[in-house]
Amino acid sequence: MKSVAIFCNVIDNYGDIGFVFRLARQLHKRNDKLEIKVFLNNLKSFNKINKNISINKTQQKLGNILYIDINKVDYFEIEKSEIVIEAFGCDIDESYFENNNKTKLIINLEYLNIEEWTKDYHLMPSYSGYNNIKKYFFMPGIEEGTGGIISDFEIPIYSKKYFFNNELKLDINIENKIITIFTYEFNFDNLMKYLKKQKQNYTLLLFGEKTQKYFRGLDKKIDNIDLIFMNYLSQEDFDKVLYFSDYNLVRGEESFVRAILAGKPFLWHAYCQEELEHLNKISGFLQIISKFFPQKEFEIYKKIMYNYNLRKINNYDRNDVYFDDFFKIDRKIFLKFSNSIKKHNLIDNLMLFIEQNLK
Repeated sequence: MKSVAIFCNVIDNYGDIGFVFRLARQLHKRNDKLEIKVFLNNLKSFNKINKNISINKTQQKLGNILYIDINKVDYFEIEKSEIVIEAFGCDIDESYFENNNKTKLIINLEYLNIEEWTKDYHLMPSYSGYNNIKKYFFMPGIEEGTGGIISDFEIPIYSKKYFFNNELKLDINIENKIITIFTYEFNFDNLMKYLKKQKQNYTLLLFGEKTQKYFRGLDKKIDNIDLIFMNYLSQEDFDKVLYFSDYNLVRGEESFVRAILAGKPFLWHAYCQEELEHLNKISGFLQIISKFFPQKEFEIYKKIMYNYNLRKINNYDRNDVYFDDFFKIDRKIFLKFSNSIKKHNLIDNLMLFIEQNLK
């Protein structure tokens, strides 16, 4: 494999571009001779997680990877790649394939899915529409038999105190319990009510506009709780925040995977879908993680996760999610789960599959 083109239509701010950015860098890390081009439609979102990206350039190189604005590119002037990856089923302009004798394989790289049917579709052939170009589904997942996850997280060599106070310059009392919150719209009345009753002091790290909207207008210190409104961070720093926090409340697929790798207790706020379809993802995840729980604790976690995600639309209405028991779950469960999932590395699986199908 000598060259790869990754295409992505960025829909949200962090998840889509975050995954593709990480994918491109990890492919290059494995093979530094590999020519990688990333075609994307939203440089503003990319700029939020990487300030080195200009929002005005049609083409720009960052770390030996070429990033190209789909909205301005002329495909006839672009050198084609041997492998094409359609991230999240992204539609590619047909002109890319006109007079294209170089592309041999298209990978339809889907969103992370943890429902049981995912294994049946993983590596299934698909119709490409172009002569002599093979196409396959590749399904990321957290179980064996799927494409796996990008398990690139490396444990920091410095302390929690050094990271928060020196690297991020947050001036956190390191004795506090630290909770990262990055969710869709949600009413945190019950969480705040629970935390206020405790003798422990807490620091809440609040990420994203939808999370921060609930907390805006509140004092930055409420009894035993410190609130810190976080700016966008690099992927490496966000991973470290999750690792050094005591608890993580995350959303979407990308942050969900990062929370798993951090090995700390977490709750997942899945993207809300019509007719509660997102609860199928919650059910699939709970089925997988249940193997790591004692029965009694699993029933507690299961109840919290369902209540946390039982919504037809995202809003800030009062809800009946009570977090009390979440903070009592054995933390080692999540570490064991994390260590198990890390073995299913998407980069290993993807590169092996490509090499086998180029022969």
